[in-house]
Amino acid sequence: MPITLPVLITAVLFAICHLQYYRLSTQSIRFMIFAFLGGILLGAMAEMTESILFSVILHLVFNISAVYVAKRKGAYHHASELDSVK
Repeated sequence: MPITLPVLITAVLFAICHLQYYRLSTQSIRFMIFAFLGGILLGAMAEMTESILFSVILHLVFNISAVYVAKRKGAYHHASELDSVK
């Protein structure tokens, strides 16, 4: 798969965008590394296929799967639940 400079730059920006949900910590650094690697994979796939469609679908499937797993483990809280905890 082609890992070009535009793919690397996009992967870095993709990882930085995923930091918005977390404070800077060792866990958030791990998430950023994971997002960076995912950005490289999705970017290379988009470059190889000359379309973002497959990358968008794969990202959507991953996000839906992550929410499903988080809900099954009880790690996902609705915003109204978090407000009542404060």
